[in-house]
Amino acid sequence: KPFWGPSLLAAAEASATVPAELVYADLLATGNARCIEAAELLYRSRLVDRFPPY
Repeated sequence: KPFWGPSLLAAAEASATVPAELVYADLLATGNARCIEAAELLYRSRLVDRFPPY
């Protein structure tokens, strides 16, 4: 059984890329300042509409 569910899995397979949410989480998890900066850029460019700041 896929962990992500059929819709996200199908989208990932169709585009042959990792979902932006996973990249964002992975960059933050490193704790590296440059990776965190890249995560912030990714958030502002691709994720802010789906996950607004609170």
